[in-house]
Amino acid sequence: MKPSYATNRLRNSSCFKRDVARPDDPKLLIVAPLSGHFASLLRGTVEAMLPDHNVYITDWRDACKVPLSDGDFGLDDYIDYVIDFIDHLGPDTHALTVCQPVVPVLAATAIMAEDDHRAL
Repeated sequence: MKPSYATNRLRNSSCFKRDVARPDDPKLLIVAPLSGHFASLLRGTVEAMLPDHNVYITDWRDACKVPLSDGDFGLDDYIDYVIDFIDHLGPDTHALTVCQPVVPVLAATAIMAEDDHRAL
């Protein structure tokens, strides 16, 4: 069982005010860092992307509030969550990372490509 670091993991663009209704716009997953840079700090990035993208953003729980009894959360777990996010959003999902998540997102997309994953 995965730890609860990513409970309520994705926030759909419907949570953000979007001035256009174009469901065929590209899907964009913004992967926020875990290291104290919460998704709310990426507000300007989200706002800049909303006019031309259906924006989704990871919404990580504060690691300080996750009990140790929930288990470890390492790089492999992070990569698995990114794969789950992209799988949930489906084919043709673009990813934008800010700072720390670059490595897990690159690893996730490389693993998915190697596995010929259906969401790529």
